[in-house]
Amino acid sequence: YLVHEAKIDELMSLFSEDASGDYTYGQFKSKAALRDFFTRMRPRPVNMSHNAVIEVHGDRATAEWYYTGSFAGKTSATTLVGKYEEEYVREGGMWKFRKIRAREVMAPVVKIERNLERGA
Repeated sequence: YLVHEAKIDELMSLFSEDASGDYTYGQFKSKAALRDFFTRMRPRPVNMSHNAVIEVHGDRATAEWYYTGSFAGKTSATTLVGKYEEEYVREGGMWKFRKIRAREVMAPVVKIERNLERGA
């Protein structure tokens, strides 16, 4: 939701100070690099996460999720299926992302090419 709605400040508040991300589109080794990635991302996906397996170990946790992400531009739409592998850390009583690794496991599921603005 926060990525799709471009609420970047709110999104970044969910990341630890030493956060990093490894996505299909590149590796981002700092919170500043992640901010830049999310700020420039076009088109912005509608992403749904499901089938979570979360393990908590004190102030740290790990999780694996499957995701379905849909992207729609002016002339095409694509749906991807992938897997997140995440690490979290509790900072100031709040759980935050420390590391995210995202990999497509099936792509594209659906790809539509047409003028989506006119509904053609």
